[in-house]
Amino acid sequence: MPWTSLPFGDSRIQQFLKRYEVSGVPQLIIIDTKTGFKITDSARKDLKLAQQDQVGVNGVWKSWLKLHEINKVRGVKRAQEDATAAT
Repeated sequence: MPWTSLPFGDSRIQQFLKRYEVSGVPQLIIIDTKTGFKITDSARKDLKLAQQDQVGVNGVWKSWLKLHEINKVRGVKRAQEDATAAT
């Protein structure tokens, strides 16, 4: 598997399950490694559709880049709202 994964029994698994709202295993979630922002939690479905669709894998990468930007803006906004609420 070319994806970074957590080995069975890793102590960080519960943290990831909660933080990224994992609904089942296996689940392929694309995460920005620098920020921790979740880009998509439907990566398995996206890749399966890319194999059948004219868009192909390059289209999936582009859609994930767009989702990354959207989620980054939402994450920053949420962090600002949380900081304001905490004061």
